[in-house]
Amino acid sequence: MDTDAVVKLERDPARDLFRNWQNARVRATRLQTDDGTTYDDFRVSLPDTTEQYPVGLWENPFTGEKLDRYGTRVPSTTIGPDLLVRNLSIDGVFPALFHYYADHSLGTLTLQNIGANTITDLSVRLNVPGLMKAPTDAAAPTALGVGQSVDVSIRAVFDRSVLDRNQGGSVSAELSIQYTVGSKPYADTIRRPIGLLNRNAMRWTDDLKVGAFMSTDDPALLRWSGQVMGMGDDLATNVLTRNLFSAVRMFEGMKATGVRYVVDPATPYESLSRDSTAIDFLRFPTETLDAKSGQCDDLSVLYNSLLESVGVDTAYITTPGHIFAAFNLGMSSELASKTFVKSEDLIVRGNVVWMPVETTMVDDGFTKAWQTAAVEWREASAHGTAGFFTSKEAWQLYLPASFFGVASTVPPTRDQMLSLLDGEIDAIRAAVLAPKEAELLAALAKAPSVAQENQLGILYAQFGLLAKALERFEKAIAANNYVPAMINAANVCGLQRDYAKGQEYLKRAQKLQPDNTRVLIALAYSYFQAGNQADAKVAYERMSKVDPGLAARYPLFGASAAAPGQGRAARADKATELFGTDWTQ
Repeated sequence: MDTDAVVKLERDPARDLFRNWQNARVRATRLQTDDGTTYDDFRVSLPDTTEQYPVGLWENPFTGEKLDRYGTRVPSTTIGPDLLVRNLSIDGVFPALFHYYADHSLGTLTLQNIGANTITDLSVRLNVPGLMKAPTDAAAPTALGVGQSVDVSIRAVFDRSVLDRNQGGSVSAELSIQYTVGSKPYADTIRRPIGLLNRNAMRWTDDLKVGAFMSTDDPALLRWSGQVMGMGDDLATNVLTRNLFSAVRMFEGMKATGVRYVVDPATPYESLSRDSTAIDFLRFPTETLDAKSGQCDDLSVLYNSLLESVGVDTAYITTPGHIFAAFNLGMSSELASKTFVKSEDLIVRGNVVWMPVETTMVDDGFTKAWQTAAVEWREASAHGTAGFFTSKEAWQLYLPASFFGVASTVPPTRDQMLSLLDGEIDAIRAAVLAPKEAELLAALAKAPSVAQENQLGILYAQFGLLAKALERFEKAIAANNYVPAMINAANVCGLQRDYAKGQEYLKRAQKLQPDNTRVLIALAYSYFQAGNQADAKVAYERMSKVDPGLAARYPLFGASAAAPGQGRAARADKATELFGTDWTQ
């Protein structure tokens, strides 16, 4: 059976092999296993020399077993007279996963005491000179009884220099083993070359590995996302939630910058993601920004990294041969069900509502990307082939490598962004507001209801249509002194910075329901916004006595407000995030 092979040689041996390759021989170690005879540890012997060099094979020519050409295998060797090392296998190093190797296996081996006495002071250490500041101890027992064997996992604490290589190559790994029998010490070092892949290399044995390629602290990425995030704050809309508006801005920022979906024929995600032995090429976020193109995995990593950098929680969705993004909408599942006519366009997990986004559709705009992703999610879920995991879940196993690129991509201009944002806000209104508005208006035409008037007002307010929202809240108040509508009317006044009018609504509600905690927190917040600290504290403390849990949720004057380094502006931003778009049903 023919198979591809790689071997690393110095210049002189390579020249000798080139000139006299017909006389070279490949040798293998014959092993007896429970399944019969097999061969491993392939080596090339050069002509006219006793030197042997490890060979990396794509597959075992005797058995057809797929092998890792980037790693190395040593079937067995002895250390001193008493210790047998069997099945030593060290994997190739994927630089982006260098944090992972500190706590997880880079390789394995089996140690067996073949002597007549107990082995003590046993230690196993791996060193890769130039890539590790010090050898890393394996989790091996310190003693090994006569005849006893143990499987040992090899770890490696690499330094960040592994990310400096944009080309793959080979490095020398040194496995040092020492022990004592009686009072006599023994030690030896097994040296083997292993593959160091390029920093963008990725093998899809676990989809969670995308977490290692995310960058949320890359200065170049932060500059880009920060500038884009600052564009559009003055638009007269809440676009449902802050998270959604942030997601629209980042998506349209990518579009305005010229980022496009392009399939790399050399490393197509569709096929490589299905082959756990294949090596894929995955870009870090700033690399995708600079290239202005990427596959579905590149674009999803870029988009989620941008969102995480501005404080929006993200997730990944996988379907056979495809990966795309999702983000936390920042809306309760109850409110989402009342806002969206088609709740199946969202993903609800626990009480967290996620909005999927098809990142390959960056050229088509956010709304179409969301609607397409929703269809993809529904279809894959129906067939049981949809996967979902959050970025934070990925980071629990694969910490971001924190590769810092040198992004030269200039953020879009403000005029570009405002034009795109206006179009997408209109598209979202058409997709979400229009059908829900029609549904509520039809219901009100059949049977007037203060609750539905209030719900329609909330819908308008979520899209920044504050005048129409206040009109509906007023109708609900006039019909039945509806307290939730009073709270929401005050919230609208707060968004309009008419705090005195908002407080009138809330004082009226307080007379009707003196211990309503939602009224009290809204009143405290209104006073707080207006700069009336004394009255704000009174209302907040009264609410705290009635409902300590709600006080913890809105810490206007709690421990977080007194945290070092937090001024009034910081507390106000936090309060706005917590309460500013939290409508009362």
